[in-house]
Amino acid sequence: MARANAALRVALLEARTNLGAWLSKLPLKKGASPLRLLPTYEQWALDLQSHGDYDEYWQQRGYAIREYYTEHADVPTVYFGSWYDSYARATTENFVALSKLKKSPQRLVMGPWTHGVTMDQEFSGDVAFGPDDQIRVSEIWDSREQFDAFGERLMPVLKDVGIELSGEPEMLEIHNIIKR
Repeated sequence: MARANAALRVALLEARTNLGAWLSKLPLKKGASPLRLLPTYEQWALDLQSHGDYDEYWQQRGYAIREYYTEHADVPTVYFGSWYDSYARATTENFVALSKLKKSPQRLVMGPWTHGVTMDQEFSGDVAFGPDDQIRVSEIWDSREQFDAFGERLMPVLKDVGIELSGEPEMLEIHNIIKR
């Protein structure tokens, strides 16, 4: 959304630059922060701050993943996370639990990037990635044939939701992959 809307991108980057000032104004109020430009995200942030206890809000699908493990489809899954992410523990716990419950291949990729890998961030704490810190993933599949078969199933789904990829994937060696 922000990549297609230059004014929105500038406003969000400016808000990010002044994040400390916005955080000093907590709690958030509807329409009074840069999130007003993204109403769905604004409502999500307001919901998060108004549910401190583990109530029915947190017990819904999407937040309480552990409670719904048995309902997850038994399909090949890639868990993609970061060692510099507050969700590193949940990502690895979900991988371990679901790889025991499901018969389909489950793959875990953890790397030295940050959550969400922002458009212009080259660092996380004391770790710098450099200007070309694109996430590159390969060797998740056991063979090129498995990778190609996955792509044949994935590409129509991506196209249906408006995402079109072009060119050949770049294949790079990657570490920190656990197969179960």
